[in-house]
Amino acid sequence: MKTVPASPIQKRFWLQAQLDPSNSAYSVPFIHVVEGLLDLQALQASVDAVVAQHDVLRATFHADDDVLTLTIHEEVETPLTLRRVDPEDFDTAREGFVASIHGAPFELSSGPLIRGGVLSAGPDRHLLITVVHHVAIDGAAVPILFEQLGQAYGALSTGQTPTLQATHVATPTTQASYESLAFWREATCTMPVHVPLPTVGAGQGSLTRAFRCPLPEDLEAALRALGRTRGASFFEVMSAGWAALLSRYTGEQHIAFAYPVNLEPGSRMGCFV
Repeated sequence: MKTVPASPIQKRFWLQAQLDPSNSAYSVPFIHVVEGLLDLQALQASVDAVVAQHDVLRATFHADDDVLTLTIHEEVETPLTLRRVDPEDFDTAREGFVASIHGAPFELSSGPLIRGGVLSAGPDRHLLITVVHHVAIDGAAVPILFEQLGQAYGALSTGQTPTLQATHVATPTTQASYESLAFWREATCTMPVHVPLPTVGAGQGSLTRAFRCPLPEDLEAALRALGRTRGASFFEVMSAGWAALLSRYTGEQHIAFAYPVNLEPGSRMGCFV
């Protein structure tokens, strides 16, 4: 068992959990319908094997003298919840079963930060739900989780031992990048302190909307060529275009906007946006 300091984003998740412990907005569900035979024993062993490889999935959070730390446990029990129903009741039972697994609050001080359940309607029809607290996973970590679950299940269901890559929580040295805010504080010091936006709490809806707008091939090629002539990436060119558009609509010369970025390149389980 070891203890490491919490990162800033982990502190934010912890604070949110203290303010609203019953809120499941940061419980991230993954639902799969399995048609065919499912080895429940191998599935449970697969979850245990993956949890054993990733520190953050075995972590609990503790605040002492206003300092938040993570305790990494050697072992954490993550039993799957199993419910069996008759085949004709499978569809009607799905919603309630998913809600019961997803809606249960996570207790960050005692863990675990991952749980799962199986709704089984006979030997060849199952619903598998996996729920992970957002403090332990982000978009970049999702493929790691399910790739390793698949590898472990494939091995264990055939009597083999899985070989999985382990990841460890960020050390204080790694976390130094999170604390290097002096540059951005200086760069944004002249910007408005308060931006009047509607207040929407987590789980009460969202102020954001996602839009996908594929570019015509000739326009994309031209933008990439422009970037090459200016020594800029395609991302930088698109960001400049977005800033120019906002400036045109607002009449402002200095536009501030932000992108979520992964602060931990490579394959690591956790939340680093």
